[in-house]
Amino acid sequence: MNTTDFERINRNRKKIFTFTLIWMVLLGGLLFPIKFVQFIPIYIGMLVAYFYIAYMLFGLYEKRPLVMIFYAFIFNSIGLLWRVLLEWGEYSMIRDLTILNVMIYLISIPLYITLVYLVIQRLIGRNQNKVHS
Repeated sequence: MNTTDFERINRNRKKIFTFTLIWMVLLGGLLFPIKFVQFIPIYIGMLVAYFYIAYMLFGLYEKRPLVMIFYAFIFNSIGLLWRVLLEWGEYSMIRDLTILNVMIYLISIPLYITLVYLVIQRLIGRNQNKVHS
């Protein structure tokens, strides 16, 4: 975690915001439902992708975590809606589109992004304390 990364994010706020929006919507649509027993490499990739999204959201909203949580939830919901509209009427979507699956999906992704956000915030705080000590 380099401060120059955050400086670059702040210089290109609109581009980073657009990139994050597109990736959250795409990942939100492509990776529904979360079934950890199948396709483990895909979900490892998902965790890495959402880590980078959390990193970018931290750079954009370092002082406003509630805004970051709101955006993570909204973008993920838009992605899920996109997926449902594309596959409406197919058996797999009807089988997977249960209240429990939707709630797990809509809560787990923003929760993971929030946890990564908090870890980054804590690590940045420790590094700043070491520099100032």
